[in-house]
Amino acid sequence: MSTRLPVSCLIAGFCVCFWPGNLWPADTNLELFSPSAVPIGGVFKINNVPTPPTSFKPTARMYRNGTKTDKDPTVDFPSITLPPDHIELGNYQVIVQLDKGSYTGEIRVRPPGTAEITLNKFDPDQTNAVDTIWIKPDDPAKPGAHATSLRVVNLTLRGTGFIQDTPQDNTIWINEVRQDIHWDDYAKVCTPEALNVEGAVPWGIRGQVVSSEEIKLCHVPVPENRVIEVRAGYGDKKSDAQTFTVYWLGTAKVALMAFAITAVLAGLIFLLISIGKPTYQIAGENYKWSLLFLDQQTDTYSLSKFQFYLWTLAAIFTYAYLYISKVFVQGGYWPDIPGTLPGIVGIGAGTAIGSQVVTAANGAKGSGPEKPGFLDFITSGGAVAADRIQMFLWTLFGVGAFCLGVLQKSPGTITAIQPVPDGMMYMMGLSSVGYLGGKMARKPGPVITELTVTPGQSDQALAQAASAAIDLPDLGQASVTAASHLNSLPKAANANAQKAIDTLGGAIKAAGAVHTTSDVATLLTSLSGFRRDCEAAAAAAAADFAATPAKATSQEAAAAQQAAAFLQDFSSDVTQAIAAAAIPAMDSAASSGSVARVIEMRGSNLAFDGTFEIGNADLPFRMLINQDGQNLPDVIARQDGGNFATILRFTIDPARLEATDLAQYQAWFGADAKWLASLTNPDGQKADQSFSLPPATVTPQKS
Repeated sequence: MSTRLPVSCLIAGFCVCFWPGNLWPADTNLELFSPSAVPIGGVFKINNVPTPPTSFKPTARMYRNGTKTDKDPTVDFPSITLPPDHIELGNYQVIVQLDKGSYTGEIRVRPPGTAEITLNKFDPDQTNAVDTIWIKPDDPAKPGAHATSLRVVNLTLRGTGFIQDTPQDNTIWINEVRQDIHWDDYAKVCTPEALNVEGAVPWGIRGQVVSSEEIKLCHVPVPENRVIEVRAGYGDKKSDAQTFTVYWLGTAKVALMAFAITAVLAGLIFLLISIGKPTYQIAGENYKWSLLFLDQQTDTYSLSKFQFYLWTLAAIFTYAYLYISKVFVQGGYWPDIPGTLPGIVGIGAGTAIGSQVVTAANGAKGSGPEKPGFLDFITSGGAVAADRIQMFLWTLFGVGAFCLGVLQKSPGTITAIQPVPDGMMYMMGLSSVGYLGGKMARKPGPVITELTVTPGQSDQALAQAASAAIDLPDLGQASVTAASHLNSLPKAANANAQKAIDTLGGAIKAAGAVHTTSDVATLLTSLSGFRRDCEAAAAAAAADFAATPAKATSQEAAAAQQAAAFLQDFSSDVTQAIAAAAIPAMDSAASSGSVARVIEMRGSNLAFDGTFEIGNADLPFRMLINQDGQNLPDVIARQDGGNFATILRFTIDPARLEATDLAQYQAWFGADAKWLASLTNPDGQKADQSFSLPPATVTPQKS
């Protein structure tokens, strides 16, 4: 401690600080008081000074920043007791007057107890949760006064030694400026209403001492540099500074921006596909956007492509998050590419390329269901594959863990993308190796590119076609006879008689216009109408002859009756001619029954010892007959290596089938229908292909 004379004493002309005949003691460099920190009402001692006589009563005075306190300490040499009343905590000058002179030293008035003030680091030490509150004007009655907005944050201080009984003894420094904290209205002012102009609050930071280890502050203004350096203490005692940073963008917003960038880049690829690639059809459905994932050799979704694209998008997303955080949030420079980022993208690219190499060397996997689906990622030719499952799961887990790991760092604190752990890289590599190894070990699967059925019509359609195939009848003799009868009839002056004769002529003319089977049907209908009209006209002519006076002669009435008779005979001759022409076709339709079918399948890796199904019902070998008379399919074109073919032909002769198999055959081919055919190789891989009776527009299923 140092001994020095207060300025107030010098101004008083030394009368207070010196006793007559005494000078300032020479040993001012000694530690005068112990302990140096004393609580309110506490006791400390004066050291290394002469003991005054018992007749002398020592006195002491206290000064705070040059101002004397209202109450003085009491001295019971060598002990000195601070006033019991509450005084401001902090450093004080104490002057003790003894018989030999006055002695000046310093003590620090501290809170009760022994805990030292400490302030822990903020956790988290940053936020983007900034509120805008409204501050009341200093003088609301002043013209033009209105509430103003202020951007603030709320802070929670954690440490030790906070004063709970007398909160006002706690001191808070923000950016080295001691703050005037309002401790008495925290609950009243720090409410959501302050966010609205109607709930404007007075200016100032509000504080609440929760415990000796926690203080809450609200309405702390955000400085322009967004850095808040906080110290806590009491009196003049300060803790170490702890820094809290405010950022305008939080994790969610930056992640959303990074996702938008990723989506825009991905959308650009889809736009290029939309512009430059025609629609791709599979089983009558259009596929365009999913072309990126399609293996067009099998028309299935490719797992290796899925992994490559997913890791590429994850790399873009995480680097966009880092870039936005470093450049726009932290105001830094363009960040470097993390060391492991090219590695994980490289694993995906290597897997995709390796998959193509294995496929070229070993053959494609089975195409499985007729249309691509998400099951393609974990199946090969419709059969679940363990190597594909583990790669699919590791890809999802790895991408998810990588992205979430990056998002754990807030935009205000992130400095780099954390490298993928070596163990994780190792497992990803093993996963890809296992996937490629599974493709190499697995046999190629069936791929059907085209399936045709001959004849392509159902039995029912064939029978109807046979019934409709009637030869044109020979109507020449009937027409010649009728024309001879027409020429033998005289012309009549009576209108009804002449109408009957003309109707016969019209019937003969209609028969001469028959050139197709549909004309035959029309003629039969027309002859019925001709007969009805002719008979009506003949009856009318007879009535005219019977009328008084007669309107027709007997010859005219007789000619009309003959015309009606001739037309009746002509109609009978025509009907018999038509029936005679239809007899052979009707006999053929009656004896036709079911016809033999030939199903021809084209593609690759078609196992001729596999199993064939139509509509989920087996087509057993016993229903087949090949060129050699065996119950086997015909191998039209054998594929190099293995029991595979590129063209298989399945011939089914219903005449050879037993009752049960014939019933199944008729269920398949008896009527018009659409069926799904499947070929399953011995290893469980299969391919589906639909066909219909009659066949639709020919469009290859696989390409």
